[in-house]
Amino acid sequence: MSREFGAKPMDPELFKIGHFESENGRSITLREVIDREKLKHIVTHPEDYELGSRYIKGEKMDKDAQLTLLQDYLARTNTLGECPMRYYQRNGFGRYWTGEKIGLQNISRRIRHTLCADHMIDIDMKNAHPTLLSWYCHENGIACTGLDAYIADRERLIADLMTYEGISRDDAKTYLLAIINGKIVRLKHDAPAWLWDYYGE
Repeated sequence: MSREFGAKPMDPELFKIGHFESENGRSITLREVIDREKLKHIVTHPEDYELGSRYIKGEKMDKDAQLTLLQDYLARTNTLGECPMRYYQRNGFGRYWTGEKIGLQNISRRIRHTLCADHMIDIDMKNAHPTLLSWYCHENGIACTGLDAYIADRERLIADLMTYEGISRDDAKTYLLAIINGKIVRLKHDAPAWLWDYYGE
């Protein structure tokens, strides 16, 4: 597969659904489009932006590490701001993850919105993963009382997890979503009962 970098658009053959015989099953390659000039400005003036820390592929990245990844992403785009991005499923199920170090999926929301404002609309469904998983479970007769309890009382339970683990709101949300996406965690014996129910399903 050849990549076309330059002043003309990428070949549509670069972004398609592919079937692979691997532990990850099927992968998808999509075309991500950004405002390249805005990303150039961000990477050359990082002090003007609050990069903060961010979880990328399960690792907490500080602002310097994020800057390095953003520079790498910029280098992978053509002059039109296009970049082919492969997504895959871990172990053949669950969420599709970026195959590269960084993509629009794991760039911080603020930067993603800045880079994509003229190219796409980011539709955010509140509590999407748990809500969609609950719907799927109910449609298929799968018990999910712990998940439903979380959905019904989300704010209180996130606050409870923040207090119990001593973590931020974003870290608490990431923790709970990671469980839905197959992360194995070792709960402490004194973990809240609702967390045992949530994880046990």
